[in-house]
Amino acid sequence: MKYDIGLSFSPGAIDISVQCELAKASLQIKPACCADGAPGLSFAELARQAAPLGAAFVQAARRRHPAIACAKGCPACCRQLVCVSAPETAMIADRLSAMEGRRRAAIEQRMDALRRRLRQTLLWESLAELRDDARDEAGHYALARAYYDLAADCPFLSDGACALYPQWPFACAEYLAASDPARCANPFDPGLRAVHAGPGLAETLARLWACRWREPLRWIALPLAVDWARRNETQLRAPLPAESLIRHFCLQLEITLGSMQGGAGMQAKAKSGEIENEA
Repeated sequence: MKYDIGLSFSPGAIDISVQCELAKASLQIKPACCADGAPGLSFAELARQAAPLGAAFVQAARRRHPAIACAKGCPACCRQLVCVSAPETAMIADRLSAMEGRRRAAIEQRMDALRRRLRQTLLWESLAELRDDARDEAGHYALARAYYDLAADCPFLSDGACALYPQWPFACAEYLAASDPARCANPFDPGLRAVHAGPGLAETLARLWACRWREPLRWIALPLAVDWARRNETQLRAPLPAESLIRHFCLQLEITLGSMQGGAGMQAKAKSGEIENEA
């Protein structure tokens, strides 16, 4: 798959353009002005502002695949294990905090109940620390299967719809199905025809986070995301020099797009360097 990523800077805005076989999309990032007057951007804010890029890819996928069955009110896939990148946890926590009190309390009760249930199983320790160096394909399949066998609804599922939408996990936003919706209830059904529509924003942000903190790719299970965000508030919300962060975001996006064709994009990985310290 051929792709091209463009980047331009102007006062108060950073423009990103992406062209590939899957979609043509653009994104404008608006950094904050830090105390010293320099433009700054946190991981939390980057995750929030990057969402329209994924949405453009999903819209293009829907045009390419008219048989896509996903629609509002279909919760068939909402019992799967969903993992998010570290920056996404802040977006999810902010969405929850902005909800009306009773609705927020009901979701928090469901999260608590699911966490208690997970602690009673062998899944808890596996879910508490998901890193790529410990996530072989067979192991992840077994973990996803065991989680699915719990038959636990996503705690953010409310009246058949996602309470986080439109600030929902990128893994959910970019996952579509072009087969009978009845098959979506079981993600291990061999007849399920999944369409991975997006540019891989979750993986891109996970790579970016790993680059900044010099650690393996980290994933957080969705039921644990809000607690994780609260524990890592400083790292998620500290402003970094916006230009440096966005340049590295584009490099990691190049790696993610390249990985879709089996290894391209490694040149970007080799020259990624370090993200500058706080603005």
